[in-house]
Amino acid sequence: MIPRATTSGILSRLSAYSTLHGTKLLQLQDQISSGIRIRKSSDDPLAFRQITSIQSQLKYLEDSKYVIEEAEGKLNASVSNLTEFQQVVASAQRLAQEGVQALSQEERNALALEAEGLQTRLKDLANARYNGQYLYGGSATERIPFVYGDRLLSGRTLEVGYAGSDKPGESVISASLSVETLYSGDAIFGAGDRGPTILYGKSGARTGSGTDTMRGRATLELRHTATTYLGGSGLAAGTGSAGKDSILGPSGTHTVTLVDTSGTGASGTISLNGGQAIAWDSSRTNLEVTGPNGERVYVNTSAITAGFSGSVNLTANGTLSVDGGATSVNIDFSTNQVVTDSLTGRMVTIDSSAVHRTGDDYLEFTGTSNAFQALDELILDLRGGRNVDNSQYADAVSRRLGELGKIADRVLTAVGLQSTSLAGLEQLKNRNEDLQGETQVRLGDLQDTDFAQAVIELTSAQMLQQYSFSVASQIMKQSLIDFLR
Repeated sequence: MIPRATTSGILSRLSAYSTLHGTKLLQLQDQISSGIRIRKSSDDPLAFRQITSIQSQLKYLEDSKYVIEEAEGKLNASVSNLTEFQQVVASAQRLAQEGVQALSQEERNALALEAEGLQTRLKDLANARYNGQYLYGGSATERIPFVYGDRLLSGRTLEVGYAGSDKPGESVISASLSVETLYSGDAIFGAGDRGPTILYGKSGARTGSGTDTMRGRATLELRHTATTYLGGSGLAAGTGSAGKDSILGPSGTHTVTLVDTSGTGASGTISLNGGQAIAWDSSRTNLEVTGPNGERVYVNTSAITAGFSGSVNLTANGTLSVDGGATSVNIDFSTNQVVTDSLTGRMVTIDSSAVHRTGDDYLEFTGTSNAFQALDELILDLRGGRNVDNSQYADAVSRRLGELGKIADRVLTAVGLQSTSLAGLEQLKNRNEDLQGETQVRLGDLQDTDFAQAVIELTSAQMLQQYSFSVASQIMKQSLIDFLR
């Protein structure tokens, strides 16, 4: 039996079709007005999954771009700082060159004042930050890299400590790529390789053959403690001998020539190391005798052996100190004597075998000073804090010039490495932008509305809906007439 199509059934289906067409119309109108074809998975399940995947790729590319730009910012800030640092070093080198040629202390003081300004600027550059992170603390981004202290002793190098990390800070671009962006300040501003120890002065001390651990510069203080007169001359140390004698050395280093002109030990002449002879008599207990090179002894001639004339060998003992006299060691006149700095615990080996006079000698531990200390040492040299002649002064300032040159080379190397990293990041950023563009196109192809197609579908849906309404109208009219009949 064929089922009969009732009027209510037909109208119900027409209503459903009308609703379906209306929903389609609303969907198409939204696609045209918003420009977006797919908003939820039910719009197109397969395309929606593809869109979700592409959107994840875009998010990854955007995050990568942010990391790249952040890394570029750090490196650009660092390169800018290091470029200024190069200018500071170049200015310091100029001051050193002018310092070698300066003829007066006034000129040198003026150069030192300018160098102090460079030193202040250098300290600021070394502790520079970018977005709250220290550029030269390595991976220790929140800890101030360089700490500046006072001099341990007058004339010593400025104390500078590195508190950062030796491990560089990195920006992770991807799972397989990272770029060093925060360099270790110690590698850039720190000391280079230790060179030979330099000792200059007038005492006769020389550098030993041991391994020195002291750094920067120091003063080697040679002090007299006691003079002993050998043989049977009756000559003895004067009352001021311990503190005032300027001679040092084992027996035979220095000699006194004594002549008893009275024959009774009452008077005569005395000379030191062949210097000018002076008169003595038995009343002198602290007679100053000076040698040809300014060396001096204080002698007691109150008990000269009657009739003694001849040479008397002396033994003059003393001490060595590198910490301002806080501690000292007795001079043993050996070729490799260890002297320890109690302020730092570091040591230096001294060849004291040819030591012959007291005084202050000067030690330089080349290659151990960082950029700040090298500049500080230039300031000290220009200020004339050491009692040296013009030749020694010129040599010292020339060494500062050489150290500054090595520092400039290290900075240039760092700038080169960071510039190379910047070039690589620029390429990565360009590639990232290309990928973002390509991915946006793929996303648009899937998600964006095809306006021409949407308009055709909208027109079709409108016609179908109008047709449904027309059919429903005809059915309703026909049914009413049938009912009246």
